[in-house]
Amino acid sequence: MATDEIDGEAHFSIFEITSEWMGSRLSSEQIEVRVSEMLHRFEPLDPSMRNWLMLDMPDLKYVNLVDIGPRNAAIIERNRMMEEDEPAPEGGYTIVIKGSAVPSEYGSPDSIMITLIIGSEWINSVEFHVGAPQYPDDFNVITYLLYRRAIEILMAIWPCPWAVASYFGDKRAATDQYNDHTFNLPWIAYLSPPLAAGLKPPAGIICEPTPGGGVILSAVDAVIDPANPDHTRRADLLEAILIDRVGLDARTGLPRPAEHPARIGPY
Repeated sequence: MATDEIDGEAHFSIFEITSEWMGSRLSSEQIEVRVSEMLHRFEPLDPSMRNWLMLDMPDLKYVNLVDIGPRNAAIIERNRMMEEDEPAPEGGYTIVIKGSAVPSEYGSPDSIMITLIIGSEWINSVEFHVGAPQYPDDFNVITYLLYRRAIEILMAIWPCPWAVASYFGDKRAATDQYNDHTFNLPWIAYLSPPLAAGLKPPAGIICEPTPGGGVILSAVDAVIDPANPDHTRRADLLEAILIDRVGLDARTGLPRPAEHPARIGPY
């Protein structure tokens, strides 16, 4: 994630994985086990996937997970959703985790940010991205291989029915041509077995099966470039699949995810 300046104007970009689903009650102990397994699987991918810090919500301070050891579940329990200063069990837990090659509460170009809303009877979500707003994108860390593997890990750990890694920003061309609005380019996507049933992706979309019968779809097997017409053409193909399979927002008609229940079974 980055902001930079061209012709004196600030511009923004982010490569982010997102997913949402409805309802998946989990206890703080169950969530702690899954968080620990998730971080363990991430660590071999890159030196930035280390030195994990978790936000202790009541104190608004990051704590080093190595230091607190078996107290992870206690921190997660403290991060329970609140309503009028009282715990709201149906709201689940909010978990914010940072990782980097060198521990940094304030972020660095290689920092990993994972934000989870988990265990809620309502909307649950996963978000993952690399970087911090004050730094340029670090393409030593932002790679196709890392994001492709990150989607696989997140889907294996959490009951996501779908997910998408996308570029979100306002760069429109390789030259210094910009417009006034941001846009989103789908890059890599996951569809659970029910959403993937019978799918025949068009030529140009990479399609790989997952252990449970879902699929991982890639527009390109490189970092998606909003200035590359072939990349944007393939992203349009992937977006069409997502609109068809994940659905439109019933209220606006825009290509936003419909509400899907937590996935049952392996990804």
